[in-house]
Amino acid sequence: MARRPDLVPRSFRGQIVASTLLLMTAVVLAVGVGTQVVLARTAQSDIDSVLRDRMDAVVSVVDTRGGARPDARLGAFLDPGVRVYDRQARLITGSIESDARDPADDLAEDLTATGATATSRVADAPGDLRLLARVVTTEQGWRGVVVVSQATAPYERSERYALLATLIGGLAAIAVSGLIAHRVTTQRSEEHTSELQSH
Repeated sequence: MARRPDLVPRSFRGQIVASTLLLMTAVVLAVGVGTQVVLARTAQSDIDSVLRDRMDAVVSVVDTRGGARPDARLGAFLDPGVRVYDRQARLITGSIESDARDPADDLAEDLTATGATATSRVADAPGDLRLLARVVTTEQGWRGVVVVSQATAPYERSERYALLATLIGGLAAIAVSGLIAHRVTTQRSEEHTSELQSH
């Protein structure tokens, strides 16, 4: 019967090299997981920050251009990825990605529903989009809901690139550590053998 290969190094030198590789692998995995968590949180924070900035800009336009009763003419002053609703969640004007239309309508309905207490809400939409909806009251007393969208793909792509770079660097560190451990143990073994022969 064929003998199963022994995966555990028998020599002391082999054990040192294997231990070094295992330790470096554990470190690289820990760093990789930590990096992924940090990058995900950073990307999420950046997306939400962009959404808030867009929302503030749109609210300013609605306040200055919408008048006491905004209508479809307000759309000429809005960027793509923006929708404006009245207090009954009826669309007034604006354009948004097709995949985000239904989620945007749902957000507007949720914020204008009877008994609703929230003044803003965030939701993800198909097509790598994130939406921010906010109840708006202008200086002239008009009240409605504004929804803005932001593509998340560029942030997620940067996150993947950074993680890939971390993993490549980690694999290189493991390889270098293994080579160094092997070289040091080999050198020490040769020195020890030379000392024994000299006696």
